[in-house]
Amino acid sequence: VSVTRRGMFAFLIRLVVLAKAPCLARTRTPRFPFIPAKNSARRCYFASGSAVWNYQTSPLFTAAERAALDVAVAAGCVPNAVTDEMFMKLRKHWGDDQVVEIVGVIAMFGFLNRWNDTFATPLEDEPLEFGEKHLTSQGWDAGRHRR
Repeated sequence: VSVTRRGMFAFLIRLVVLAKAPCLARTRTPRFPFIPAKNSARRCYFASGSAVWNYQTSPLFTAAERAALDVAVAAGCVPNAVTDEMFMKLRKHWGDDQVVEIVGVIAMFGFLNRWNDTFATPLEDEPLEFGEKHLTSQGWDAGRHRR
């Protein structure tokens, strides 16, 4: 997995954790430029932002990525909904270091979500625009994080 693809995948994990958390406007979105991939079907890894919401059936995602996103979605639920079966699928595709990194990203953004929600951290213009463009169809709302 290339560094660029790995970074974009971490971003997708973060998106699904944000979407499953009780407050959807918690963490500031870092700047991710359009990064074309070698495979034109992947273009910008997360396509228009909507492909991630259909990751289970989208041809843009591998079985390994689906397993990681399944864990991210379940871990973002309150209470945590990760099952032993999900972890077995995750370990089928990823090594111990990678599993720790995936769960670390999930846990870090779970913490930051709660931190920013507690302080009602205002969103900057760029993440606000991204959320309004790509996440409102999934129920996202800036709520008290709007400036």
